[in-house]
Amino acid sequence: MSFIIAIAIAAAAFSGFAASQSTTYTISISDMLSDLGLGGDDAIINVGDVSQVTLTDPVVVMGSGLDVEEQQILLSVQSGGVSTDRVVPDTATQYNGQDLSSYDLIVLGGPEHNTYAKKLLDGGYLKYETTDKKLPTVIFEVAEGTGGNKVVVIGDAAGYAYHKKDLPLNGIIPEEMAPVAAVGTGLGIGLLGLIVAKITGMSGSIFDWLRSFIAGYAMTHVQEKASDLEAEATKVKAGKPKKKTLIPGLSGMEILIALACIAIFAIAYVFADRSAFTVSNVAMYVVVAGVVTVGHDLSHKIVALFYKTDTEYKFWTLGTVTMILTSWLFGTVFAQPARAIINSKDLKPGGIALVAFAGPAASLLLSLPFLLLVPLRYTPWGGWIAAVGVLGFSMNMLSTVYSLMPFEPMDGGRIFGWSKLLWAFIFIPLLLFYLVMLVFIL
Repeated sequence: MSFIIAIAIAAAAFSGFAASQSTTYTISISDMLSDLGLGGDDAIINVGDVSQVTLTDPVVVMGSGLDVEEQQILLSVQSGGVSTDRVVPDTATQYNGQDLSSYDLIVLGGPEHNTYAKKLLDGGYLKYETTDKKLPTVIFEVAEGTGGNKVVVIGDAAGYAYHKKDLPLNGIIPEEMAPVAAVGTGLGIGLLGLIVAKITGMSGSIFDWLRSFIAGYAMTHVQEKASDLEAEATKVKAGKPKKKTLIPGLSGMEILIALACIAIFAIAYVFADRSAFTVSNVAMYVVVAGVVTVGHDLSHKIVALFYKTDTEYKFWTLGTVTMILTSWLFGTVFAQPARAIINSKDLKPGGIALVAFAGPAASLLLSLPFLLLVPLRYTPWGGWIAAVGVLGFSMNMLSTVYSLMPFEPMDGGRIFGWSKLLWAFIFIPLLLFYLVMLVFIL
């Protein structure tokens, strides 16, 4: 009996010794694809572009939701020399009494099929993101695990909650939004056709508008650039916001500057149009030019205050002189008498973009009440009011579109620099809206 016990103990010791021996396993990308019946780079996204990887003492972490291809990968790994006893479920935390992080791992199944892969993804150990437009069959990634161990994650597209269809806009438009995008595209094309049909036979007027639009933008761009250069040259800085003021966020001096700016704008526009200085004309330009322009500038300041950055609305002497001269000499209002100075060095790119967007957003919101006045042209008493609506809407929408142009120092340039997709999402619908209003209403 003692002999049998000794034999059993020796056998157990040998078995434990054998189990503790390190083994190596090499994964060849080409061999793996061949086993799957696949070939070519289109079949795989190889993060890091490795041709093969060698693992020491590997353990396979098998996902609980593996599909057919991932099951084939498991069979390929086992046939290559990794024994069945080294395969553990994705719910396991240990193998052979030790934490999984002490072993090199082969994780089968992406984050949607393998909870261990999801743990690695959530922890930032995996780099691959499903924002690529290309729809692969296999995704292969070598990463450093939680214990500094080597981890190979192999899964297919379904295991990464990938797109179900290989579409050109994958990674840009969520697939569940594709029907909505299709409808929007169809409507947009139809609308463009209506616009083209509307302007057929109006080539002269459309080119006149185009020249006016380009000239107006050029003036706005030069004005913004001149303001920035002059502020930099004269070292204009924003003061600290006042804590207790009549209007939150605005000092008494800023309120006076805003009121003066509104009045100067109105006078300059009346003078530029060579109109009579009547109460109605001045009042009209106070609203459609002064209030809306000051509102545009102050909106930048208000949003900047949320970021607790230094910002101040300041009188601009050079801008005032320029505006008066251009309205007198050329009948065109160029520049403005005040500007919002913002210490953007304190802001991150996202904050800079949001502060920049505040201006065109304010102009857009201010344009809508004017648009509501336009239909009054069809009433016997609403002619003058409708004219105010047309003028106010046109000026505000032009300000919105000009501001959102994707060039520095325009507001759109700052948004474009932070997120091109966000800029396009904002600018393109607004431009189409303006064109539709221009053709069909204004």
